Amino acid sequence: MAVNARSLATGKCYAMSTSGIRRVLGIKGDQVTYEVRGKKAREPTWGSKATVDVATFAADADREVSADFDPVSHAGPAV
Repeated sequence: MAVNARSLATGKCYAMSTSGIRRVLGIKGDQVTYEVRGKKAREPTWGSKATVDVATFAADADREVSADFDPVSHAGPAV
């Protein structure tokens, strides 16, 4: 399930089809820069950063979630 590319915004977090969480750091033109957090909310640090095109990011995102969402246990509120 993809999210609408127009709804992407800096600071929002998204559960990805890979079960990880990505937080948008910025959007410039058709590129989105994001950082990744592991699959568990207990992993408090955000990891590597990357940049992809907006369409790819939106296609890979399942839904918007809170930053503390745990995709493994489904704990934490979806937004």
